Amino acid sequence: MAEAGFAGIGTSHWHGLFASRRVPPEIVSRLHVSVVRALDSEEARSTFGNAGARLVPSASPAAFAAEVKAEMAEWEKVKADIALKIE
Repeated sequence: MAEAGFAGIGTSHWHGLFASRRVPPEIVSRLHVSVVRALDSEEARSTFGNAGARLVPSASPAAFAAEVKAEMAEWEKVKADIALKIE
């Protein structure tokens, strides 16, 4: 990003699961536990590791929501700094 004129902004590639706000919190929690368990499997670690990826699951659904909110805030700053208009 520095080479493109945006010093101090790092990027990373991440994935997440999103659901409707109407999904009950207990279901979201169960999904989170299941996904973390699956990502902790030897097969997942091997598959992702062979692709050069590092698995770092969020600690909780609330932690993931905070991570997404922080990421969006950073990109809002970039948008404002370059006066980007999204139409």
